[in-house]
Amino acid sequence: MRRNLVEFIYNGKDACPLCDEKSSFQSFFSSKKLVHGVSNDYLFSINIVGCPNCRHVFLNPIPDEDQLLLYYSDCFPKNTSGCFFYDEKKRIALLEGVLKEGDTYCEIGSNANSLVDKYISLKAKKVIMIEPNEQCRSDVPDLDSVHPNSIDVFAAFGVLEHLINVRGFIQTLKTKLKSGAQVIVEVPNVDEYDHNFTNLLFWEHVHHFSRENLVSLFEEVGFRATSWSRSCSAPLCMLATFELVADGDEAFLQNRDLTFQSVRNGVEKIRTFQQCLNEICESIQRRANKNQATIIYGANEITSYLIGSLAESDNVIIIDDDRSKKHMFSGFECLPAVEIDGFLRSRNLVVDYAIFSSHHLSSVFWKNLQGTSLIESGHIEIDVLDYKFDPFFYRFNQGSLT
Repeated sequence: MRRNLVEFIYNGKDACPLCDEKSSFQSFFSSKKLVHGVSNDYLFSINIVGCPNCRHVFLNPIPDEDQLLLYYSDCFPKNTSGCFFYDEKKRIALLEGVLKEGDTYCEIGSNANSLVDKYISLKAKKVIMIEPNEQCRSDVPDLDSVHPNSIDVFAAFGVLEHLINVRGFIQTLKTKLKSGAQVIVEVPNVDEYDHNFTNLLFWEHVHHFSRENLVSLFEEVGFRATSWSRSCSAPLCMLATFELVADGDEAFLQNRDLTFQSVRNGVEKIRTFQQCLNEICESIQRRANKNQATIIYGANEITSYLIGSLAESDNVIIIDDDRSKKHMFSGFECLPAVEIDGFLRSRNLVVDYAIFSSHHLSSVFWKNLQGTSLIESGHIEIDVLDYKFDPFFYRFNQGSLT
């Protein structure tokens, strides 16, 4: 069935969203990205730039806000799996130092019931969850729906980087807080990009914050930074807490030039990663032409790229235990791991090439294949490609895995 393609409309932005600088921005990275949602496909055009004045890194131009909301509702349904991208125990520990009994707690971006939610409901007198995505759990759809001067503790975990008008959001937030209220913010840290470029690949991230720019943004609106740390509940992020005051204190300072250098290093790693992807694509294509089979473990964005240049093929088998991802790969077999052996035997397929798009699952999955027709086929070449791991690409034969 033909799927609807939503091509994002990008609104030109003449000024930096943090300092309103209107001079020429430095361009770091441009690309297009096709994302498969539940109902639609979405085409992003990404251009990441840096402001020469304040060193803020952001998307320019920015995507249409209404289209972004449609994308989020289609691609970020309610989390019912019980699996989270963050460490629940660490997040509870972060909240323990701020949230007091009897407080009114407000959070934006809530997506599922978790241990964190249970802790908050037991500690706070009142809990307000904000989520504009109608597919997810929410008390109110936006910050405007919250009563003025009503919040003791506000939290935004992995949210501010998605907001188009982040300054306007913080200004509205200020009116909703009680005097002395605490704000907890966790966002990706741009200064980690030279170590791991993962967050540069998130096409829906409008902002890439440095420590100084995040703190300065809040202090200009009327907050004082009370803490900053790399110790967070989510990887490659930073955590900052703020207190509402009449006048802000001096911001945490850093060498602003380091921010741009971190982005440059991350972009260089993306180019190297792209070369690895292209090499693997060529290997898959060669085997398809010779009627040799390839298995790819992990139905994810890496897999989408690897098979993007192939027509429908019985010689590429994708393995993933989440059956809901099958729609992303029409024309290709997408099976759970327990079915792969029977499928190979029924088709009399010989596999001599396997690709793991996740490092930590490669050895586990290999053990599950012992005694199957895949192992019985003899020599097999294996590539592991995972941009969250260092090194993010390596190759070995079957003997080195046993």
